Amino acid sequence: MSQKIIKTLSEAIYSTVHRSKIEINEIADRIEKSPNLLYKWSYPPESDAHSPMQLKNLLPLIEATGNYSILDYLERMVGRIAIKIPRAAIAKGEETEMVNEYQKKCTTAVGALITFLNSPTKENHNMVESALEGVQKTTVSLSKYCEKKNAGQEELFFYD
Repeated sequence: MSQKIIKTLSEAIYSTVHRSKIEINEIADRIEKSPNLLYKWSYPPESDAHSPMQLKNLLPLIEATGNYSILDYLERMVGRIAIKIPRAAIAKGEETEMVNEYQKKCTTAVGALITFLNSPTKENHNMVESALEGVQKTTVSLSKYCEKKNAGQEELFFYD
């Protein structure tokens, strides 16, 4: 299932505050702000109730929620993608799972691309954009994992 591509910073803040697995009161406690302020941050900028979020609150909010929508949005706006850096050492079974997950993402992206090319609607465009972004992030993450694994192998061979 593909995620909706967030098109505005306001949407990203809303997603971080309201679509977190953590209740808004707990988020507020964790970042030492009032729940009312969190609601104000997530209102659209044109709303009278909106209050702009200060940059110094960005990292605490992301850390408290574990939601990276704001970072993903900012990265996309400057033509970059953010990736999760993988652990260096994992079991063979987990490596197989990584390959299976990557194959699923690639297959999903190809299906979304075919659907879009056959029927270029806004909904299909969003679907293919999200699927391709997922493949890009996973590709870069796996590349980093391979670099780390290779570096570990080199250490085995070059130490006396």
